[in-house]
Amino acid sequence: MDGKIIRLRRQARLFLNRRVVVVLFDGRVFTGRLVIVRRNFIVIRVRRRNVFIRIRIPFIDIKDIDLA
Repeated sequence: MDGKIIRLRRQARLFLNRRVVVVLFDGRVFTGRLVIVRRNFIVIRVRRRNVFIRIRIPFIDIKDIDLA
């Protein structure tokens, strides 16, 4: 599992400030701009009801990150 988290962290750093699609293990999908990449989590900016909000997602919950 640690190797997967390291791969996701490296991939997220490359996608910083770009539109990404984040797929979680429970099936939820978020599309937004990747704002922050930290050691244990990422923060993406998503538009909900015409307002931008930031969502903090731990790497352990992420199945895949891809460009939108």
